[in-house]
Amino acid sequence: MITTRPENELLVCAARRSLDHDLAARMTALVDGELDWNYLRDKATQQGMMPLLYRHLNSVCPQSVPSAILNSMKEEFIANSQTCLYLFGELRKLLRLLDQNGITAVAFKGPVLSEAVYGDIALRQAGDLDIVIEPGAFRQARDLLSSAGYRLQPPLTESQQASHLRSHCEIQFVSDGMSVVDLHWGLSPKSFHFALDPQHVIDRSKTISIQGTSLLTFSNEDTILYLCFHGSKHYWSKLEWISSLAEFIRSNKDIDWPMVIARANGARGRHMLTLGLMLARELGDVDVADSVFSSRGEVDSLRRYAAEIQRGLFAREPGPLGALEMFRCNLRIMDRKRDVITSFLRSIFVPTISDWQALTLPAALYPLYYLFRPLRLLKKYGASALARTGSPQVLSG
Repeated sequence: MITTRPENELLVCAARRSLDHDLAARMTALVDGELDWNYLRDKATQQGMMPLLYRHLNSVCPQSVPSAILNSMKEEFIANSQTCLYLFGELRKLLRLLDQNGITAVAFKGPVLSEAVYGDIALRQAGDLDIVIEPGAFRQARDLLSSAGYRLQPPLTESQQASHLRSHCEIQFVSDGMSVVDLHWGLSPKSFHFALDPQHVIDRSKTISIQGTSLLTFSNEDTILYLCFHGSKHYWSKLEWISSLAEFIRSNKDIDWPMVIARANGARGRHMLTLGLMLARELGDVDVADSVFSSRGEVDSLRRYAAEIQRGLFAREPGPLGALEMFRCNLRIMDRKRDVITSFLRSIFVPTISDWQALTLPAALYPLYYLFRPLRLLKKYGASALARTGSPQVLSG
C-alpha cells in the first residue's frame, strides 16, 4: 500500500533498530535499482528517518550509494549527533537543577526515547526536550529555567499564563544556545482529549541510566500509551513515530498488557492504543497479541483507518490537516463522540498564544479573547475555506 515507490519501501525497511538478513538483502536490492535520491532524502527528513536511514545504508551497502549522497548524509548524521549530545547535556543540567530544588521532573521523548528504542540518543532527529512536572510546580520551575538562561517563548502576562495552564499541557522555553524545552504539566491539551493522569504517570515513573546519568522517565506501560496518544494526536504523519512504538515493544518483553489496556480504558484512549498497535504490527512487524485489541466492531473500523494512514503516509504534504478533516479523524480516534465535539469547540473558542500575539488586551478585558478568537479564525481562514468549497484550514492557530 505505501511502498508503491522503491524509496518508500527503503524507508520502511530502515525503520528498525537492527536489520535481519532478509531486510538487509531487500535494502541492498532496492539501492541497486533505480532510486530518486533527492526524493529519498526529502522523505527521510520529513518522516524523521534520516539518522536511521544513513546508519543502515552505511552498514549494509555503502558501496551502492552514490558517494556524494553518502557523504552528504554522513554530514547530516554527524550534525544531528552533535545536536543530540548537546541537548542531552542540557537535559542533564536542567533535571539536576529541578531536583536540587525539590521538583520531581520526568523526561520523555527526545534523546530518552531514542536511547530506549534504538540504543543510541542520536538515532532520532534532534528536536526539543520534553520534561513533565507536577502542575503546582510550574511557577517555581519557570523561575529556575529562567535562572539557567531559558526564557518563556513567547512571553506571556500572568493572566495569559494562568489561562494557558488551565487549557493546555505545555509551553516552550528557549535558550541563547537555541535549545528548546517543552515544559509539561499535563500530557494532553483539553482540545484533544486523553485522560491519562500526569500525576499518576509521575508517581509510576522509573529510573534509567543514560551515559552514566540516572534520570526518571515513563514506565513501560505509560510509554506505550503516550506514544499511541502522541501519534494519534498528529494523525500518525511520521513513519518514525510508528518505528519508535514498534521498536519499544520489541525491546521490552515484560510489558504488562492487561495493565496497558486498563489504563487505556481509564484514559478513554483505547481506540488510540488499538490504532497505534495496528500500525506497529503492520509496518514494524512487531508481535502484538490479538487479545490486546478492542472489540470486533471497533477493530474493523480502526483497521480501515490504519490502512488509510498507511496509504497516505508518504503522499501527504507536511502541515496540519484542515479542521473538517481533523474532526472526521477524531471521530474515529477518540473513544467518545462527546469528547470529539468538546475538543472541536475548544479549538474554536478557547484563546491560545497566537490570539494573545495578535491582540494585546489588559487583564480586565481578558474575557473578550473568547469572542476575538472565532472572529480571528473566521477572518484568517474564511476566504481560503470558501475558495476550497467550504473545507476550512486547521483551527489551531
